[in-house]
Amino acid sequence: MLIPSIEDINVSSKSFRPMSRQEAERSITREQRDFSAGVFKDIPGTSIPDNGIAELKNFINKGSELVSRSGSKQWGDYFTGVPHATLPTTVDGILIESLVTDTDNRTVTTSGYVWSEDNIGDFIVYENGINEKIINFIDENNVVTQISTDETILDAGTISIRKQLNGIYFHNSLKKIVIQLGSDIYISSDVFISEWKKAICESTETLENGISTIDEYNDYLLIFNQGGIYRLDLNINVNETYFYYKINSLIPQDKLTGVDKTETSTYCRRYIYGLGKISGVGQNRDRLTNGCRLLIDSGTNTPDSNYIDYSEYWMEDAISPSNGNTIGNLTIPNINDPAGEVKENHWDVFTIWGTTDVSEVGLNKTDGTATNPSRYIWIADVPVCKALEVSFNGTACIVIRGRLSKYDVGSTINAHYGNTSYDTVITAVDEEHNICMIADSLPPVAKTCASLGATHRNYFNYDDTVGGFTLNADYSAIN
Repeated sequence: MLIPSIEDINVSSKSFRPMSRQEAERSITREQRDFSAGVFKDIPGTSIPDNGIAELKNFINKGSELVSRSGSKQWGDYFTGVPHATLPTTVDGILIESLVTDTDNRTVTTSGYVWSEDNIGDFIVYENGINEKIINFIDENNVVTQISTDETILDAGTISIRKQLNGIYFHNSLKKIVIQLGSDIYISSDVFISEWKKAICESTETLENGISTIDEYNDYLLIFNQGGIYRLDLNINVNETYFYYKINSLIPQDKLTGVDKTETSTYCRRYIYGLGKISGVGQNRDRLTNGCRLLIDSGTNTPDSNYIDYSEYWMEDAISPSNGNTIGNLTIPNINDPAGEVKENHWDVFTIWGTTDVSEVGLNKTDGTATNPSRYIWIADVPVCKALEVSFNGTACIVIRGRLSKYDVGSTINAHYGNTSYDTVITAVDEEHNICMIADSLPPVAKTCASLGATHRNYFNYDDTVGGFTLNADYSAIN
């Protein structure tokens, strides 16, 4: 029997060689529950920490878990196949004169619209639905866009302009889609986006054209923008009209005037005030009115140079239902500069806060309770302004439309009739009969308009020469 040598044996099994410890550990399956270090793509695998990941596809890293992506879909009416409404545009019908295209960009020449550097970042929308971002401004008739498709665009017809998308949010419970285009907010009427409704900003200070972060709380959204923080109420609307307003506006910058102590003053109260916005309708509504609630509170007025924010009102007699106290001046701060005239629009009321009698340390002379000069109690929500229809007869004023309240005592009422403007102070109010007494005797008039608290008023006068009404002054520069 022939015994083959070892060299003649054909070894068909896999050759074995010892592995290093690092190589051997690669074959071990491990369970990982901590992913908080994140993804590391640009470092050697040996340097990735135990709570790190080398690569992640179609998962969202939550730190303690990985959640699969839900995917994406096109919004629209899936039952009828109707696509969603197109994004709103701000300018339509701009005539195309020519289009010059190179590898990446397109020079668009138009007429009927004046371009500016402010248009950089906007999108041109062609008649076939193609959107191209404006990346450069040449002159008032020419801009440059970044080409977004190989599809041929005819150098004829018209174009529209839409603003860039700066924010988007889907409110799951209300089934509303909210987007920010430029500095405007739009809300979908339904999940099919059959149309977009533009929300109305109640504030003078509007959103800036920049990226916003949007967060949800109950039935409203908070929009964090470089221009401020805004609140959008999605469940408070009339005929699907939505409103939003800035919630971090300036607090009042001026203290109340105060009344100094005299030899006969024996009672003292301290007052501070702020600004508020209240839901509902009605000129005299406050936070206690049925169906109304305080939406936002500005915080109380700033302190003076001595770091004192309160004002003391010294009186000879204690405050009672028959003996009130007039405080002032209540002011909304200027939002541009101290000497400016532009004020915030969304405030409804002044919020008034005060102490009990603090004329003496220890016990209150009125009811024997302990005095606390630092404990302020909400007193009232006073409307920042009112528009009224009234009749005047001497020192009597009857309100025909609108409502007076006891808090209007001490306010200045303004009227304009017979080509003359009148300013006088309300000295007493009869809430039951909606009548007030005024400090000055005015010429009798059966019906005219009046205002309380308005800084700027426009009067329309009938002009026979033009057969129509004209403003008494130009207030176009005042918001």
